[in-house]
Amino acid sequence: MTRPKEWGEKPEWRVRGYAWSPDGTKIAYVETKPLPQQLGGPSTKTLFRVLVSDSDGKNEKEIYKAEGLYLMGFDWR
Repeated sequence: MTRPKEWGEKPEWRVRGYAWSPDGTKIAYVETKPLPQQLGGPSTKTLFRVLVSDSDGKNEKEIYKAEGLYLMGFDWR
């Protein structure tokens, strides 16, 4: 299995999906982080972010961040 980055023992953010660029030099991936549920509040919300890095995991850059219940897939354009 290919992993876009090392996760550590108890990662704050978890990788949930990734896609290689068409030329194989970059990788984009979605990370999620659950937010604490407030007493009596709506169901658990999650932070999502999409990052891009070189194929070796260096030069990581966050390109999108959102809060919600889910994030649909992504594609290279």
